[in-house]
Amino acid sequence: MAYEWHLHGKELAERKGVALFEHEIVERGMEVSYDAVSRLYEDPSALDVLPDERTRLLARSIIQQAVDERYVVIYREATATAKELAHTGLKGADYRGNGSSGSLTTLMPSRYATL
Repeated sequence: MAYEWHLHGKELAERKGVALFEHEIVERGMEVSYDAVSRLYEDPSALDVLPDERTRLLARSIIQQAVDERYVVIYREATATAKELAHTGLKGADYRGNGSSGSLTTLMPSRYATL
């Protein structure tokens, strides 16, 4: 999950947050320059390019919400994959390793293999 998040998950979420912020400022008729929004796409944490504190608060809120939503999606996907892998790996195996995986006996000392 960490790999997926740091590879591109957070960056994409931040860009989506900036896009949502851009949409919001247009809808509200707010005065924010094209250059300022372009700077946010380059660096979503550069809130100092925005004209006032209220606009910075709005931008931070929208960007963080997009990041949080994406994080939850990646977390759920990673958890589901981990559960599926765990279930698949143990399916049909008993404590002696008899079953489809058969790998548990190779991990146990030989004195326990006859239990």
